[in-house]
Amino acid sequence: MECAMSANTVTVGPELIDALSSAYLASGYKKDDVVLSRLRYDPAFCESTFNVREAYLPGDGHFHLSMTTATNCISQTGIIFAGLLNGLSRKCGEVYVLEFNIRFLRAVCEEEFLISASMDGARRTAKGTIYRMQGEVQKGAFNYEVKFLFPLEGSVL
Repeated sequence: MECAMSANTVTVGPELIDALSSAYLASGYKKDDVVLSRLRYDPAFCESTFNVREAYLPGDGHFHLSMTTATNCISQTGIIFAGLLNGLSRKCGEVYVLEFNIRFLRAVCEEEFLISASMDGARRTAKGTIYRMQGEVQKGAFNYEVKFLFPLEGSVL
């Protein structure tokens, strides 16, 4: 969808862009180093434990789990869980997110946090399996639902 600019449109220069930008989104997220340290699962449920080894500290000096890092950890949990459900010993292609919804109910300030997941409504297609995964981060701090296409051996996306 393209919108026409009005006669009052102002072009913003790099100095003002830099002054108004989030330092975290500009480059701080690159400092986040989070490792998946444990994953437990059965066919109906998965729980992963992540540990923060290093993180960008915002202006207040206190760590909190960012949306960017949380969605990466949720995605990693889903990719591994789907691989395990398919009996794979290695990932065989790129996974594509189709939808991602998340609600942030309270901050996660712990440097070790849990992600729980359950899969619902798996549907096979010619390109792989579409999964709908739902769960929470750190016992209800964030709630999420993600739908993704998980490729199977030999499928071409």
